[in-house]
Amino acid sequence: MYPWRSFIACHGLLPLHVWDVPPTEHCMQLCLSSLSSRSRLQANAAILGVSLLMEDVLNGGREAEPVRLHGNKDDLQHSGTPNEVATVSNKGNKSCSEDDEEEEIKINSSNLQDPIRVQSVLKGFLLLTKQLEVFKERWALRRLGADVFSTPALYQQFVKLYRDEIFYPSMRALAKQMDKEHHYEVLISGTQSLLPPPGASEVDVKAWQLYLLMESTECDMIRAVQRKMSRELTLVLSEKTQQDNRLPTELWKRSQMKYSLSREKPQMVETFIQQLMQGAEQSEGELKVSRDHLQQCLTHLGSSVMERERQCFLLYSQFYEQILQQHTQLLYEREQDLKSLKDAQTSNSHKEVADLCRGMMLEVSALRAQVAHLEEEKINLEEQLGLTFKERYHPLVRHLFSTCIQLKARLDEYPRQMRRDISVIVNRARGEGVDKIIKLKKRYGCTKDNDGLALTQLKKEEVHELKLENSRLTALLCKLKALRCWRKVVDQEKLHRQLLQTKQREVTARTEALRVKMLSEDKVALLQGELDFAQQALTCSQAECSSIKKQLSRKTEELQVFRHRSAREARSRQELDAHRVQTLEQMRADMEDRDRQLRALGEQLDRGSRINRLQRERSAKEIRQVRGQLQQQCSLKQEAFQQLDKLQNQMNDVEAALPRGASTAGQSRTYCTLSVSRLSTRSPSTGLHRNRLHSALQPGSLTNYTTPQDFATEPRQQRAETARGLSNTSTDRSKADLCRLRLPIAEALFPDL
Repeated sequence: MYPWRSFIACHGLLPLHVWDVPPTEHCMQLCLSSLSSRSRLQANAAILGVSLLMEDVLNGGREAEPVRLHGNKDDLQHSGTPNEVATVSNKGNKSCSEDDEEEEIKINSSNLQDPIRVQSVLKGFLLLTKQLEVFKERWALRRLGADVFSTPALYQQFVKLYRDEIFYPSMRALAKQMDKEHHYEVLISGTQSLLPPPGASEVDVKAWQLYLLMESTECDMIRAVQRKMSRELTLVLSEKTQQDNRLPTELWKRSQMKYSLSREKPQMVETFIQQLMQGAEQSEGELKVSRDHLQQCLTHLGSSVMERERQCFLLYSQFYEQILQQHTQLLYEREQDLKSLKDAQTSNSHKEVADLCRGMMLEVSALRAQVAHLEEEKINLEEQLGLTFKERYHPLVRHLFSTCIQLKARLDEYPRQMRRDISVIVNRARGEGVDKIIKLKKRYGCTKDNDGLALTQLKKEEVHELKLENSRLTALLCKLKALRCWRKVVDQEKLHRQLLQTKQREVTARTEALRVKMLSEDKVALLQGELDFAQQALTCSQAECSSIKKQLSRKTEELQVFRHRSAREARSRQELDAHRVQTLEQMRADMEDRDRQLRALGEQLDRGSRINRLQRERSAKEIRQVRGQLQQQCSLKQEAFQQLDKLQNQMNDVEAALPRGASTAGQSRTYCTLSVSRLSTRSPSTGLHRNRLHSALQPGSLTNYTTPQDFATEPRQQRAETARGLSNTSTDRSKADLCRLRLPIAEALFPDL
């Protein structure tokens, strides 16, 4: 296709012919000019879609080629799978490096710049698309018939069937080849419309669909050939098994008119129920059907029954007409054979001609007798089939009629029930109104006409009771009428069934009589033939008697040899059975020993598992106990270190208070006394140290025993010893006890007090 502007400079504004180039665009314009605006938009959209698709094929770098019956190695039929078409971009391995991929991209771009290469790729893609469309159309015609594209419903059915049988399997196979089967399954389950796998080119999509369509076509062709072979083989076998071997092989040849006795099951009952339910209203467990709708459904049912009877009559009429036509053709061919035989044997003697004519006449009379018998069988079969269909569908009609009577009785009962309910409600409302009027009169002090109201109420109640009794009697009469109708229908059905059975017995007896008559005639002919054959066979039997005696003696010898061999084989078989039984007993004993060993091992394993479980429980219990002790020790140690920090702070306060002099001595003694008392409450071994501290803090004791300098230097030594004690305590923290921890701390803090 050439652009429009390229022709303007050569042949003006309206060129119609450009040398040897076909006027494609002019023809397309002529086709588009007769379309409506909407159809023209659709056509332009289709053309644009094809052009965009061709651009995608060129950009994808895939080489598209149509399917050929005989081609090179790149053809689809030789490769086996449609995705093995040779392309430049997919020849590399998946694990190649980035440099190789860049080189392939350069090669593809260089190939796309060649116009001949582009034209071959586009031509191959268009031919592949055309092949796909042709195979798809043929597949649709094989599956759904010739009217598949005539109605929207059939086309939707074709789309659904094609998606399920061709598109989805081909796309799944393509996704499996691309190692994207899992992603494609997720994509299909998440969307309603089917899409090709992500990353798949349009060439592969169409090639896989075409491959499956070709496989389906091949399978259909194979099945058609198999059906034809089986049909021909059946006809040949039926021809071989015929009693009259002189008939020609014309029955198994292709007939001009196709006929079949297979009738589809009529959907009359289902259609009737569906139509009845369409116009029915269901409320509170009851099904309400209008009388007009019911009459319409019954009318449609009757017409369906009559239509089916008419079709059955036409079908069987065609079938028996075909049989008569075949026999007429056979008779005509026999007559033609007789005529040709007479013309060919004019030179023979009159005796031979008479014999042949008599034989042919006998055959003709036999054929005519068969035709008469077939006609009688046809009549009997028609009667029997008519009675069978009547017997089959008469109970259904009777049941439908009884159901209609019941529905009619229910419909008649409904107004009476409604009137009864309304009368009950009105009576109740009247009684309540009278009671309220009497109460209002009593309230306002007016008691006039109360007796009249009560009397009127009693009369109304009596009238209501009479109406109820009347409605019950009417319902009983309706039930009696329905029962009478039902009994009448049942009696008619019984009589009709007896009549049908009598007719069937009559037809069966007539058929049996005809069959017996035909069998007797056949037996007479067979006995006559057997008599002739027996006379001929009697002479042959005497000659065969001697040979049979020889064969009998030879068979007797062979029988003795066979008996000897069978006895020997029986003995060997018994020995093998005894050896097999012994081997089975040994195997059974070994299996019992192994079972005992397995049970012992199982008991040991159970015992070991129980012991291990007990040990694990015991160890877990000990671990929990140790963990609790460790937590308790940690809490006690934390309390001890807190007390140590408090004592250190108290000592620092004492050191700061001692150099101040006698003015603050009382306060220092009080502070030390308080600290010592706190320490004594913490540990039972600090009583002696507290007494020493009190004696040391007295004024006389300070002057007698120590000096302020000695007392000032003493805390330094105490702090050093305290530090050493703390370091020792921190190293042995995990093993120390509460009492062990408190005593060294007190001794370290107050060694001389």
